[in-house]
Parts: sequence; C-alpha cells; structure tokens
Amino acid sequence: QVEYLQVDIGDEAQVAAALNGPDIRGIVHAAGEFHDEAILRLDPARLWQGLRAPVAGAWALHRAAAKSSLDFFVLCSSFSALMPPHGQAAYAAAAAYLDGLAHWRRANGMAGLSLNWGAWSGGGFAASETGHQAHARLEAMGLIRMTPEQGIIALDAAMRANVPPQLAVMPMDLGRAADIELLAGGSGLLADLGAAAPAA
Repeated sequence: QVEYLQVDIGDEAQVAAALNGPDIRGIVHAAGEFHDEAILRLDPARLWQGLRAPVAGAWALHRAAAKSSLDFFVLCSSFSALMPPHGQAAYAAAAAYLDGLAHWRRANGMAGLSLNWGAWSGGGFAASETGHQAHARLEAMGLIRMTPEQGIIALDAAMRANVPPQLAVMPMDLGRAADIELLAGGSGLLADLGAAAPAA
C-alpha cells in the first residue's frame, strides 16, 4: 500500500501532522533547491530560498520522528559541501548542514546517514538546460554523472553496510580532476584523491 501526501517540507507543523499517524520505520529526505547565484548577490530572502527545503525540511523530519525508533534516516546531501561550490553558496551550505545533522544524530544514538551525491543523469534537474550546462562543467573537471540505476545501487549498498554517518558517492576521473590546479588547490578532498590516483 502506497500513500501519497502533499506536504510543505519546510513547514514543521505540516510535517509533524503527516508523520503522526503511520508507523514510520525510515526516512529519506531528498528535497532541495538549486539556485546559481554569486555569494555577493545573495540577500536573506534568496539565501533562505535555497536553505528552506533542505535545512528546515530535514530539521522538521528530525523533530517529527524524534520519538520513533527508525531503521534509517537518510539525508541526500551534495558533493558541493566538499568542494568549492562556484556560485552555489546556499546549496553548499544546505548540504553541509545535512552532513552535520547526520553526524549529530548518529552521535546521539539515532539513525543518521548523509550521502554527498555527485551528479546524476536522467530526469529532474539533470534533464533541464541549466542542468546540462552545470553537468558539462563538472565533467570537464573529472566528475562523471551516474545513472539513476547506479545511484540506487549505491544507495542500497550504503544503507545495508556499516558505514560512517557521512559518505561521498561521486564517480570521478581522478587523473582529470588532479589536472585542474584551481579545483584541486581549493579542495582538500580532491587534492588527496589526486595524489592517490595512479600515474598515467
């Protein structure tokens, strides 16, 4: 039996009401807002527009399920929390919040897993013109898009395994990434991965 509910994920009262009835065994939070905007042009309204669904939504779900013994609480974060975001300050900040919430929940004996996803192909944002342009830039930097099938396999493996509260899932061409001096210089993660890449 599948039940669909239309809920404003950023409204804590609506989320609490939606989770009040059924016996919830697990949560996957995959809401997000993508806005390409230079950080100097962000005002509070635009910043909150990028933070509301992921940040307020994750907190609302955490609060609503605080008394439930969940089998899983999965937060769909982004690789942007680990690398220079290039015009995605709000998106990166939201992703970093999700990572922190997963760590906090796990440290307090609750289920928590934040996945720093790389780029996906297929529908949604990936199928839009903006998505095509963004992903072309990423591929030039060595970040390879995964298919929905690959993503689901990775999600299943992460949920079944005993993994840390935060896990990056992003196919990469390490040789190409290591060649991008600006990117590698601004990202400790990429610098480490580039150093570990086999010589060509």
